[in-house]
Amino acid sequence: MGPPELILRIFEHCSCLQDAWALALTCRHISDVWRASNAGARIVWRFWLRDLPCADEALIAARAAQLVLDAEERDELPPKTMNLHELSSRKSLPSTSELNAVWDLQRLARSIECVLLSDDLILPKDMQGKHPDRAPEDPERMLEWRKGVWIAIYRSLISGAALAAAYQEPLFEGKKTNIPELQSLADAATFSETQLSFINKFTVFQTVTSLEQETPIFAPLGQWLLKSILSESDARHAMAQRFEMRYGRSTTCPGQGPNASDCPLRPAFHGSHSDAHLVVWELIKMFWMQERLSWIVGTDYDLTEDNAITPNGKAPIVLFGYFAAMKVKGPCLSASPPTDSPLEDGSGSLNSLLHRLHEDSGQPNRYEQGLEVAPLHAKFFEYFLRRYFGVRFHRGFFDYEEEAGNRDSTHSSFTQTLTLFSHDDIKGRSTSCLADAMPYVDFMSGSEILEPANPVDRWSTSA
Repeated sequence: MGPPELILRIFEHCSCLQDAWALALTCRHISDVWRASNAGARIVWRFWLRDLPCADEALIAARAAQLVLDAEERDELPPKTMNLHELSSRKSLPSTSELNAVWDLQRLARSIECVLLSDDLILPKDMQGKHPDRAPEDPERMLEWRKGVWIAIYRSLISGAALAAAYQEPLFEGKKTNIPELQSLADAATFSETQLSFINKFTVFQTVTSLEQETPIFAPLGQWLLKSILSESDARHAMAQRFEMRYGRSTTCPGQGPNASDCPLRPAFHGSHSDAHLVVWELIKMFWMQERLSWIVGTDYDLTEDNAITPNGKAPIVLFGYFAAMKVKGPCLSASPPTDSPLEDGSGSLNSLLHRLHEDSGQPNRYEQGLEVAPLHAKFFEYFLRRYFGVRFHRGFFDYEEEAGNRDSTHSSFTQTLTLFSHDDIKGRSTSCLADAMPYVDFMSGSEILEPANPVDRWSTSA
């Protein structure tokens, strides 16, 4: 039998993972080489990078969530600053247990995809009723569509883990005191003066803050995300081509008209105007996804009839907006916090606390026009948009109106359409740069829901 070095070279020349596995099972000696020094994991990973959509992002999400889970199990605050670049396989190849986590996240992503396609979300007009399984694109374009959805899922999970410490810190600090009302802050239905004074020490719990306050918290994640998006040379080239030929998502840019200055995006980084639109598109897809994930995971969906290969709970995740570790498994996507979660009631208590702080703490939560300020879980997105583009969500984007007994908003219309992920190079598909047109367009770019940030805004508190 040949030396291990030669056998490893043979593994590396296999054309697919199935061939490599078959070779590993031929005899004990080759199987030993496969298992030795993580060699098998390295070979598997090489194929996964080629064959699994967004495998490296899944690995970063798995590693970041594990850091949060490890800290929570020690009853400690997760790392305040995660060097997300160091969590990539470019820095260190995954172990066997990390491969299992990536595979489980891939199953979760596929399950989420199944839920999205069963949710009766708005599709391009040419796809409505076209396929019995409500496929959003034709079969030959589905892999491309899937990559856009999955990377938004993984980036949302990465960001949730990266910001877990910032959102958990007030609760940790409150528990360190000997003041009962601070120790039970997560359960507060109304807020005392003592609690409000304590809350004002933490930027993430304040409704109105400055870039200077937000930068120490959000800048590391923002820098990683910007670099991650701009590292996709094919995506940058494709967006530049759209602008050069004036088709697809470039037509949502007001600057494509007679006056280029009409576009509100003012990129504060070295890149082209098409780069700015690419970054905004990827950011808003991520925002859309984290809004949907908060409804999907742990709710009443049941994928049993879809025959979906669902996650088995091997990979921890940190949902954006919940900011605590949980594991998801089964056809109902059941979510459970760690046994010794520092948040007592699990991640849900922090999520509901953020809502109560926005609505009931007496902090300013309305612009002077009476329109609602962005919720606390969305502060990173508001920071990123102001920091890199000088824009924000439209005033009124989060504001609900009562109509015929129903509460409706631009935000709810936004989350009911899947067209952020739709292909924009299909003949006959159309779009608009107006947010009001969201229910009727075939594809969106994300810039439709943004406007210039006004430094002289005034705020008030809702009654």
